[in-house]
Amino acid sequence: MYRNGIFISYSHVDEKWLNIILTFLKPYTRGEKISVWSDKEIKPGTAWRDEIEARLLSCRVAILLVSPNFLASDFIMENELPLILERSSNGELILYWIAISHSAYKTTALVELQSANNPSNPLDQLEKAERDKVLVQITENIANAINLNAIGNVLKIIDDFLPQQKAFIDGKEFDNRERNYSTLAYQQHNRIELKNRDNYVMETITADDLERLDRDSKILIRSYEGVMKDLFERWVELRPKSYSRDPIIRQDACEEMSIIRKGLCEQLNSILDYLLKLHKNLDDHYHHVRHICKQP
Repeated sequence: MYRNGIFISYSHVDEKWLNIILTFLKPYTRGEKISVWSDKEIKPGTAWRDEIEARLLSCRVAILLVSPNFLASDFIMENELPLILERSSNGELILYWIAISHSAYKTTALVELQSANNPSNPLDQLEKAERDKVLVQITENIANAINLNAIGNVLKIIDDFLPQQKAFIDGKEFDNRERNYSTLAYQQHNRIELKNRDNYVMETITADDLERLDRDSKILIRSYEGVMKDLFERWVELRPKSYSRDPIIRQDACEEMSIIRKGLCEQLNSILDYLLKLHKNLDDHYHHVRHICKQP
C-alpha cells in the first residue's frame, strides 16, 4: 500500500479549528488527498468501520483535533480513536494530536503519546500571533512526516520492483528465489529503520532529518515518489501482456517494459544518491538493486 493523504478526526462542533488547520496545511499539502472525518459523516446504515478503515489504510498521517467536544463524542472515543491508535501502534500511520483547548485527555490513551503542541497551552489560549507561530511549526512537522512517508513509499517500490526486474532480465514470469535481503527498510511512525536479518537497526531516517532540508529538496522527494509510483503501476499493468500468446502483444509489452525499467532505475538511483548525501547509507540490498539495474 503506497499511502497518500491526511486523515483529520475532529468534533463537528470544532469546525472552526478544522478550517484553521486546513488553511495552515495548504502550502504543504497541495496534491495530497485530505480526508476530513467527524461524527456528522455518519449516516444511518453506513458501514462506518469499513469506511474509516479504508480511509486510514490509504493515509500517510492522522491528525486529531482534541478538545472537550472531541472527547465527549462517543463515536470518536469508542470507534474511531481505537482504530487510529491501532494503525499508529502498528507503524502504519503517523499520528499527531493537537490540543485545541483544555481537556481531560489524561483520562485517555492520548496521555501516552507526544502531543503536537503543549496541552498546557492549547491553541485557544494563545494570542493570534503566538498561535500562528505554533501552527506553522505543527504543520511543518506534519509536512516532514509526509515527506518521510514518501521516502518509505519509494523504498517499498524498490523492494517490490527488484524480484520482478530479475525475472524480466532472466525471461521468466516470476522470480522464485527467497527474498533473504541483508537489509530492509521498515517505517515506524515518524522514522524509517533499516534492519538487517537479525532485526538490528543499521540506519535510521527520521522526520527531523528532513526538517533540515531546503524547500526544493523536499519538493524533490515527492517528485521521486510520484514518478516512481506512476512508472511502477504501468510496469505492473504490462507484466501479464509480456507473457501473452500473441507474439505482437508480447513484443510490444516487453519493449515498453524495457523503457519503463530504465526510467525506474534512473529514479531509484537518484533517490539512493540523494539519501547518501544525507549521510544515510542504505548498504547492501539497495546497492544490489543498483547492480541489477546495470544489467542489460
